[in-house]
Amino acid sequence: MNSLAKAYDTKLTTKQKRIRSLLEEAVAHHQNDRLVQAKLLYRKATQADPKNPVALQLLGVLAAQEEEYELSLSFFSRAISLLPTYSEAFFNRGHVFKKLGKIEEAIRDYGVAISIAPETAIYYESRANLLKESSRFDEALNDYNQAVLLDNQNPELYFNRGNILRELNLKSDALKSFDIAISIRPNYEDAIYNRAHLLEELGRFNEALDSYDAILEENPFDKNAKAVVLDVARMAL
Repeated sequence: MNSLAKAYDTKLTTKQKRIRSLLEEAVAHHQNDRLVQAKLLYRKATQADPKNPVALQLLGVLAAQEEEYELSLSFFSRAISLLPTYSEAFFNRGHVFKKLGKIEEAIRDYGVAISIAPETAIYYESRANLLKESSRFDEALNDYNQAVLLDNQNPELYFNRGNILRELNLKSDALKSFDIAISIRPNYEDAIYNRAHLLEELGRFNEALDSYDAILEENPFDKNAKAVVLDVARMAL
């Protein structure tokens, strides 16, 4: 409900209180996947106040969930025109651009969201993911580094940063990043796999074997791990 708190002053008119009440009820429905009820209440809020950026932004979120992407874009754009500092609207519009394959537009919107709310880790993470997909690894690394500073208990950030560092041939730094991801989430299989592959590349075969053994302890039927263990075991001899 942070958006609602930011959008309203403490002194509300009767009309504003009614709109806030409608939105709070709508959000409760939305959070519990009662989309029909949520949409009805969001629309009631916009009928009462057609220039309410929060209601428009939330309609945009709902439209995106229903894969009505062009409609969603129009809601987000209207919300932004009414409240140009609405970071959530830029961020969510960026997601829709990504869904539509408009990568540069998505990167731009994530950037605007970051400029408005630079303390929000997920904004950096989302832009970094797209920069990575675009093979803009140095820029992606900068964003992952910033995201990690803001959210240092998120294992996926360290995992993704490790993958970027590996792409940049910074293998020792990549290994450290995978280690942190695994320390936060000990059964993080993807991170354990990537760490093991990296240890192989570094010629540290016995340590790689230990990593694959850890995977097999969690999942004894992992055929990929079993096959790799045999190959690595031969190299470790």
